[in-house]
Amino acid sequence: MDKKSSHGIELPLRDCIKLYTDGKDYLNQALKNVKSSNHRNASVHLSAALDAPTTCETGFKETIHKKSPVAKVNKALFQKILIPLAFSNMM
Repeated sequence: MDKKSSHGIELPLRDCIKLYTDGKDYLNQALKNVKSSNHRNASVHLSAALDAPTTCETGFKETIHKKSPVAKVNKALFQKILIPLAFSNMM
């Protein structure tokens, strides 16, 4: 990515890092909940983690009016969280 196309990208990327960090914490808590058979709280934490990739993308669209450079990662992360969330909601 050259300097011209990276203009304004730092702030939304920093926001994404914070969101991913929080999401990781929620996923770790969800894992603990599953291990203790607390599926309701697992669903709550998985839902919270699911917000990270979506909010990251929204930040880019609202801040620099472009798709984020991590859009593919966000899409994959969203799908990988959505699957265990669906299972957790079935319990």
